[in-house]
Amino acid sequence: MSRRSLVVFIFLALAVAVFLWLHHGKGDRQQIKENLLALERVVSIAPGEARKPLLAKIREIRNLMADPCKLSLDASGISGAYAPAEMAQLVVRFQSQVHQARLSFHDIKITLPESGAAEIACTGQLKGLTLSRERLDEFRELKIEASKIDGKWKFTRFKTIEALEK
Repeated sequence: MSRRSLVVFIFLALAVAVFLWLHHGKGDRQQIKENLLALERVVSIAPGEARKPLLAKIREIRNLMADPCKLSLDASGISGAYAPAEMAQLVVRFQSQVHQARLSFHDIKITLPESGAAEIACTGQLKGLTLSRERLDEFRELKIEASKIDGKWKFTRFKTIEALEK
């Protein structure tokens, strides 16, 4: 093998290694972002949209949340460790109190400090309208933790860092 062929071979091998390393990290980050989008869909409800039954919510949440998942969201009592079925009950109860609601996540920063663990810093926004026609428009700075469980990323903890004023 000539010197030039060896240099080209080493360069290609390094390029493939870097690509695979970057692709693996992006794959995990992409899965986590997709889970955040799925969580947005589970919590959000449009006006006139049919409410999903509790069992359907449990199935959706079981794919997104660890058992248990810790919540430290606010002083109104949503704090503790919840099983997916309990989380689904919280979502159904919330949706029964609103005419419409939209959960969204912004400024998402995902770090993978160790294999199988992720930390997500983001801003969560909840907009909507209660049944009594009061507007919802809340922003919270969140720290979310996730773990890779049986090959799938699942959220293990949601914590409010700060409730933001609009």
